[in-house]
Amino acid sequence: MIPIEINGAKYDIPTMLEEVKLYQFVEVNNMVTEYLSDIQDRLTELNGPEELDLHEQDEKAILENELVVKMSCVYFSYWTKIDYQVLLESMFLNTIMTTYLLGGFMLFQSPPEDMKLYAGGTPWSKFVLPEPKVEVHSPVTFGEMLDAKIAIQGYRDLDEGYWNSAKDLCLIFFRKKKEKYSIDLKDENGIRYKEFDNLPMHIVYAVISFFERINSLSLEFPLYFDSNLPSGQRVSAHMASFGWYNFLKSIANKKVFDVAGLNSIDSARAAKWYDVLLYASEEKLYSEANYLDEEEKARQNKNK
Repeated sequence: MIPIEINGAKYDIPTMLEEVKLYQFVEVNNMVTEYLSDIQDRLTELNGPEELDLHEQDEKAILENELVVKMSCVYFSYWTKIDYQVLLESMFLNTIMTTYLLGGFMLFQSPPEDMKLYAGGTPWSKFVLPEPKVEVHSPVTFGEMLDAKIAIQGYRDLDEGYWNSAKDLCLIFFRKKKEKYSIDLKDENGIRYKEFDNLPMHIVYAVISFFERINSLSLEFPLYFDSNLPSGQRVSAHMASFGWYNFLKSIANKKVFDVAGLNSIDSARAAKWYDVLLYASEEKLYSEANYLDEEEKARQNKNK
């Protein structure tokens, strides 16, 4: 925290991720959306694939500077409870911007890909994240990845829905040592759900980084590759159209992951994500190879 004095009143302003709780960030982000959505939307347009003319380049530079100034004031308004417009027109604007740029801006950046979890010496030290790996010894289950993908699906970075989904990611992956995942952990009336409102943002960002890494590694499996068939489509496109629950049902119907005491759906959910990826990838490659073999036989017979 950095102590700041404005009009004789003293305020502590967070400049580090660990000083801001998840619920506080969601509230700040909602204020940003309320006051600055027009600027953000226009910058999104200007950052599109089309080349900008000189007028648009000037407009982009002006809007980027304006956004920093106004983001600073929104950030300060939340922590000081001073009206946003009053701060924007105050003589303390340079101090506000300088303090914001010392660290507050980090809240509104995407987390680095290799961000590590550090929770030692905090109330969260009993919680852990798995290693971000997709291999035979990885403990991450199909059910965990399924629920995470569904939670995050359809939201763009940094909107309100994204951060509500980020809380779900934390509930799924950030658990006590040796605690198995249960969908009940995401119960909105549960104690854990309410407790996680107070997660510091450096932990939230570490969980997001973990999930993005697992997701990236998963794309290296043949299940996600372009199909060898002329009419084939990417699995990712299929999931976007028909949903991950259909994939779960297709895996469950094979019954290869069935275990005693669980139905096929719950058995598939309990299976390791690595094992499901490996099985589904092999099935895909075998089906494609078999189809191409049959197609070649038909072509040869036609030429006889």
